[in-house]
Amino acid sequence: MDEPGTVSLFVNLGNDRENPAVPGRKSRFYRYWTMANGGPPRKHETMNYDVFLDKCFWARIEDCAKNSEGRVKPDRERYSRIVDLEELIAH
Repeated sequence: MDEPGTVSLFVNLGNDRENPAVPGRKSRFYRYWTMANGGPPRKHETMNYDVFLDKCFWARIEDCAKNSEGRVKPDRERYSRIVDLEELIAH
């Protein structure tokens, strides 16, 4: 919350947008969802995305300075992204 801005976090849920994959217990999505929910899902509970709404997290942010081939990007192509959610901030 030191600087205003927009950053994004990518979490892979498979290739089918209409029917996303169910994340496993070792996935980043499961860890983030459990953090946002305050605990793991109960038996037969759906891990809905709305659990993230109106929540605030401490996140680790890095600049994306290399392209997919490992080459350094020009400054104009660099951007910041969330690489991990560290903890939920209670408010």
